[in-house]
Amino acid sequence: MKALDPVCLKKNLADVKKKMLIKSSEIKAQSKELINLRKSLREAKSELHASQNETDAFYISSCKRWELFFTGFRYPGEGVDPDSARVRCLDRKTGTSVVANALDGKKARWSCDIGIPDEISEKAAEHILCLKLPTSPSD
Repeated sequence: MKALDPVCLKKNLADVKKKMLIKSSEIKAQSKELINLRKSLREAKSELHASQNETDAFYISSCKRWELFFTGFRYPGEGVDPDSARVRCLDRKTGTSVVANALDGKKARWSCDIGIPDEISEKAAEHILCLKLPTSPSD
């Protein structure tokens, strides 16, 4: 009979509603996180696809550590241009790669600093100038 007591039922109902609100907010947070993860996955897949379409290295350093490639990499928000290509430098020791995003005199300027030697930056700049490749999203 205690279980059917209206006061007890109201208290149990209030507790269940609180638990439902908490679970509902947790589900919404997880849903938002899932959406963000899916977006990151799509971006990673598109970058992987672009890197898989690269040709063989056009330059390999004398120490065999650094390789230069032409790549179809595009910056986020950049329009699709089938004729655009960029130069990517791969550090074979660490597996890290960066894209040339501008020219700085006779050297390529890279999207981030991974310790690329001047010799490699100069070779990349030569190819960028020779082929007149776009090097930044504004090109």
